[in-house]
Amino acid sequence: MRRLSIITLLAAACLIASAADTHSPEAITHRLDAIYKHVLSSYGGHDDLNSGIPTEDFDSIYCSTDYNATMDRIFDLADEDEVVVEADHWIQGQDWQQPMSCRVVKVYDINGDAAKADVVVHNFSDHQLTLVLVYERGNWYIDDFISRYDDYDYDDQWRQIPGTYGPKEDSERHWMRQWLSRSQPAR
Repeated sequence: MRRLSIITLLAAACLIASAADTHSPEAITHRLDAIYKHVLSSYGGHDDLNSGIPTEDFDSIYCSTDYNATMDRIFDLADEDEVVVEADHWIQGQDWQQPMSCRVVKVYDINGDAAKADVVVHNFSDHQLTLVLVYERGNWYIDDFISRYDDYDYDDQWRQIPGTYGPKEDSERHWMRQWLSRSQPAR
């Protein structure tokens, strides 16, 4: 009986250590490195502009269940010829050219099954990005892409508003909520 208790305690300690390890900055960095290695290597293997269009759905592989359900809802509501997504959040643009890369700068705000990571995606130039992560299905998945950049504010005619140049953030989740609120039928 005593031997069984010791074995049970050791097994529980291993499970706790394993869970703590999956939630460490190093484990999350390793996961993001693996994700972006797969994603970026799928965009053609040479220096030709826009060569080798990926055929995999990276969102369904590497984004959270809720992120994918929300995007599915948006695509279900969209008109057949409507452009829903104008740029690729994985590469931070519409166009790409190898070599592309991603560097994890910092993993932080690890709180239970949520975390954030600042990364730099290189596609023509460096793009700063914050990834909001959730731990589900036994691994870390991306729940939001927040682009950070310097630019102007624009009016509804896409004209620059003078005096507004400065730091900006674009959250995909914010964009999703805006899109869905505009597309909901009136009650």
